Amino acid sequence: MVIHFPIALLAVALVLEYLGWLRPSWNLGSAVSWNLHLGFLGALVSVITGWLRAQTMGFEPDLKPALEIHRWLGVGTLAMALLCVLLWWETQKRASVIPWYRTILLVVVLIVGVTGHYGGTLVYGLDYFGEAFHTHGK
Repeated sequence: MVIHFPIALLAVALVLEYLGWLRPSWNLGSAVSWNLHLGFLGALVSVITGWLRAQTMGFEPDLKPALEIHRWLGVGTLAMALLCVLLWWETQKRASVIPWYRTILLVVVLIVGVTGHYGGTLVYGLDYFGEAFHTHGK
C-alpha cells in the first residue's frame, strides 16, 4: 500500500489534470490538487521506507544493478514530484506556468512506470516481464 497507493494518486492526478484541460466545466482542480499532493507525500514515505527496506533484504548479486537503478529512479521520481507540486502552486499565480506543470506531471508518471519496472525486477526476478508472456504447456 505504501508503494502502490502513491503511484495511483500521481497517475490519477495526471488523468484528472488532462481531463480538466479538455473539459474545464468539470472543475477538477481540487481533485487534481489532492491527488498530486497526497501522491507526493506518499512518494516521500515510499522512498524512505524503500531505502530502509533495501538495506535489510538479501538481493542476489545479479539484482544489485537493478536495485541501484530502482533506488535512484525512486529518488528522481520524488524530486520530480516535488517540482510538480511547486509548479502547481506557481500555476495558481501565473497561468504561463501551466504547460510546464502539465509536462512535468506527465514525466513524473512516466518515471514512476520505469521505476515500477525495476521494482518488479527486484521482486520477481530479471526475466519477470518475459515470463508474463511465456505460454505454459508447450
